[in-house]
Amino acid sequence: MAGSREEIHERGSYFPGDWVRPRFNPNDWIPLVDAMEVFTGHRSVNRESRFDLYDAPIGVALQIEPGCKSDPIIVPEHEWEVGNSINAFCVWQEDDALNLLYQTPKATCYAKSRDGYEWTRPSMNRVEWNGTSDNNIVVDAPLGASGYFEDPSAPPNERYKAMGGHSFWVDVTTGEEVSSNEADELWRKWQYGGRSYKGRRVVLRGHLHGWTSADRFEWTPISGPLARYSVNGGIAARYDADTGSYFAYMQPQGAAPNELVGIGSGAPETEVVRRAIGISRTDDFSNWPASKLVIHPDAQDPLDISFYGACYFSYPQRTDLHAMILPVFHQITDHVDMQIAFSRDGLIWSRPERRAIVEIEERKGECQIHPWRNGMVELPDGNWAIPYQTRYDLHNVEEQYQDEIFPNMREATINWALWRPHRLCGVEAEDEGRFTIPTLFRQEDELRLNYRCAPGGWISVELIEFVPSMFCVDVDAVPGFTFTDCDRLQGDEEDRVVTWNDKSDISGIGETVAIRIRMFRAKLFAYKV
Repeated sequence: MAGSREEIHERGSYFPGDWVRPRFNPNDWIPLVDAMEVFTGHRSVNRESRFDLYDAPIGVALQIEPGCKSDPIIVPEHEWEVGNSINAFCVWQEDDALNLLYQTPKATCYAKSRDGYEWTRPSMNRVEWNGTSDNNIVVDAPLGASGYFEDPSAPPNERYKAMGGHSFWVDVTTGEEVSSNEADELWRKWQYGGRSYKGRRVVLRGHLHGWTSADRFEWTPISGPLARYSVNGGIAARYDADTGSYFAYMQPQGAAPNELVGIGSGAPETEVVRRAIGISRTDDFSNWPASKLVIHPDAQDPLDISFYGACYFSYPQRTDLHAMILPVFHQITDHVDMQIAFSRDGLIWSRPERRAIVEIEERKGECQIHPWRNGMVELPDGNWAIPYQTRYDLHNVEEQYQDEIFPNMREATINWALWRPHRLCGVEAEDEGRFTIPTLFRQEDELRLNYRCAPGGWISVELIEFVPSMFCVDVDAVPGFTFTDCDRLQGDEEDRVVTWNDKSDISGIGETVAIRIRMFRAKLFAYKV
């Protein structure tokens, strides 16, 4: 017996064997999204003096699961929706329906759906447009804001909040604000002139602004900026009930964090030349310190990419696992697609693969796909979904050249990126592979798997009481729960009970368990035990 829960907690560590991971909720699925769920294995000389390999991952790799793309769910229909940009602002479920606020260059609008795919535009009768209020426009909405969230700690009239960045140009010498058109011309002359340029010089500055609402339909701007530094948009903000504070992922732009946590005098946040993601935390929504850099293109990435904001979400039904969809701007080809990252604490992030989890489709003329900033939606059909904007122009093509370069350009649309539950990432064997899931406390009397096998593929499972340590490596499987006893799993199942000789009850193996997996042409996404 591996030891009781109380004994292990009292000791503070577990020996022999690896650490025993706690479980918080009996009904949790544990997704295989990072290497922490896979035992690294070891070689050791066993009792018979043979140099053997135990419980090592062989022939498997963490692989993302590309999302499926829906048909457009919102296509511009009215003149206040026209413009080559249309973004989901917030989505919520109420009265057995999904509700959506979406932003166009001219207005913020409301739509409603029963299934998430067919949307209607209810008349709001609040804002007049060309002599009539028979439209779906929202009052005084925070155009350009992206950091929308619900704040359960706030008074009713401030229940919903939004954040957005406002950038402007100032004269380097006088500090006087300069109009965008003039600043753009001066900036270009300075950049092309280099040392020979003797004219007026400008620099980008900015503020972080906020809004509040009681019902999501009428918004009030907060007087004064939330911060006095430039933010390039793409904000994902939340209220953290565990700490009673706020946090926001945003793009650092030259403002060093208030508290440096690095070694020495280096402050990379002030020298970021490619767009990246930082985190800011505060107890006071009206006062946000500069963000600390947490995820950025690194030496393993192509040298031309930047991260254009963060679509953050807490992993569904979990508070100890976090995910982020990153819009990736490819500066040479000028297009935007999406990658995915995961984190245990929201500070240290990893990307299982450096490739798009949602790709542009060139045959359809797609050039950019931008996710919204406020997370994942669980649709009535069970799909996990991220709304995103599809654009049919490249990022840096100026408006006066668009008709020439994109003569058949379509209006931007809102689509879903779709996954089945827990299938964002998994451990995959293209041929035959094996790995071991480390020791954890057993919460249920059955083992359930979420997996997919290719034709002819299979998964086989055996159980051990705990992962053995380097001093005791050759631990046998629990009798009756070996690979030989296991009824092989095949096909495509989201919630399959594992059986051994047609028996599924594992209650007799003890409080802790480790899981050995063998598979052929298969991908395992999550497990529950």
